[in-house]
Amino acid sequence: MSGKLAQGCSYTFIWNMLHFPAGIVTTTKVRADEQGYDSRHKDSISSAATIAQRNSEGLPMGVQVVSLPWKDELCVKAMSCVEE
Repeated sequence: MSGKLAQGCSYTFIWNMLHFPAGIVTTTKVRADEQGYDSRHKDSISSAATIAQRNSEGLPMGVQVVSLPWKDELCVKAMSCVEE
């Protein structure tokens, strides 16, 4: 199922292609009441997202932090601020 959702997260791939420092920080976990996905769109990505969120309680959720090229330390510092 995750292969069908790759298109939905393609906006994150650009940072690697452009050599921008980037990282992911876990901020919380999926709660039982967050396992659903309601969309007014009836397309393949929405359908795949609905299926993928089933039984997702407890999985990590996070944010992506990105900084300018050659500013790796700034990216790490921002990640630590988010983590706090």
